[in-house]
Amino acid sequence: MDRNQAESIVQRTLSHSDAAETEVLLSHGVENLTRFSDNAISQNVARTLSTLTVKVHLGRKVGRATTDQFNDESLKRAIDMAKKIAEQQKDDPELLPLAGASEFAEIRAYYENTAAYSPEERAAAIASLVAEITDHNASSAGIFATEAESIALGNSNGLFGYYRSTSATLSATVEANGVSGWAEEIHRDVSKIDVSIVARTALRKALDARNPIPIDPGEYTVVLEPAAVADLLMFMGYEGFGGLNYVEGRSFVSNKIGQKILGENVTIVDDAYSELNPGLPFDFEGQPRQRLVLIEKGVARNVVHDRLTAARAGTTTTGHSLPQPNSSGPLPFNLMLEPGNSSLKEMIESTEKGILVTHFHYTNVIDPIRLTLTGMTRDGTFLIENGRITKPVRNMRFTDSIVDAFNRIELISKDRKTAEAFFAGSYVVPALKISKFNFSSASEF
Repeated sequence: MDRNQAESIVQRTLSHSDAAETEVLLSHGVENLTRFSDNAISQNVARTLSTLTVKVHLGRKVGRATTDQFNDESLKRAIDMAKKIAEQQKDDPELLPLAGASEFAEIRAYYENTAAYSPEERAAAIASLVAEITDHNASSAGIFATEAESIALGNSNGLFGYYRSTSATLSATVEANGVSGWAEEIHRDVSKIDVSIVARTALRKALDARNPIPIDPGEYTVVLEPAAVADLLMFMGYEGFGGLNYVEGRSFVSNKIGQKILGENVTIVDDAYSELNPGLPFDFEGQPRQRLVLIEKGVARNVVHDRLTAARAGTTTTGHSLPQPNSSGPLPFNLMLEPGNSSLKEMIESTEKGILVTHFHYTNVIDPIRLTLTGMTRDGTFLIENGRITKPVRNMRFTDSIVDAFNRIELISKDRKTAEAFFAGSYVVPALKISKFNFSSASEF
């Protein structure tokens, strides 16, 4: 949906409302997905998702309603429903008026070749991937997904913002002799996905992971590949850098702005304007997103705010609101962990004894304030001895404070990769070498 189409629907919706204030959030997306397993395509999915949410303010009451039909009758019905819902609510003493008009930066996040990528092209890429592994008696499974989305936000105070984006994800798990290896590439421009690298990386890990040995739980130096780092950073963003958790004292950053809380080699920013990780230039209150330094050389500098949490904290919004009202508060969606000057190879060569981790799964929070997490290694876990990968090891469960772990980072890679977060957004992350990372138990597999 181009800008003119989106703006026409938003303005038509606003014209039907007689509420004191009205806001319209319109999203339109096309999702294309090809699944494969046992070296064959198992499913093709293509769907178009269109949603319009109208929010009305009646005094200090607010109501929302949603429709996926954009004819006048449906739009009027959604407004009437939102007004009826608002009438049943209690007054919200913290309800803020809708924002006025703002200027938003143009961001390049949309690639026509990704939006037009066909099922035949995805099938050809998967066939190429399968051809890379068949000589090794291996089996592959995974997805090749391409998506295009547009988002428009407008209100009765003259605000209008529009953004469109594309994304492409190739994720493959290769199994050989009962063990697996994994690799993934994510780009907004599908032409940048290297199918051969994904296939060879997953295959190499699977072949190297055969006959894994058990090792005792305990503290080990770890070399975490970018996908594993992204899992940790995701929870750091969700639990720690949001303004609501911060003002309620539930964040590891609460009452620590200006203090050193992570290692001096750690700098984390949220940047929707980076070419590496472009995102929405406005939030869901219609405020321009700010590039925000959250951690600077280990020192807590900022958390992200919407207008409500900013008022509670005595500051101004940073443009990170979710659709209001919500119970999560503002969140960062374009986190970037700044690079170092090392490489994955150098991390391994500098390790006397440690563990190389491809990525984690089933990661959960135990203590949100200390950011203690627990999760399992997966699809390629290896023992490092005297600077070399020597043996595959059985998967391990880790339990550690990520705040403490990010104070024990020894090396950071200069190369970074893009990884998706499961709740929203995407991150740019390097590999990390961390000392004394705690593995609490072993697995039988």
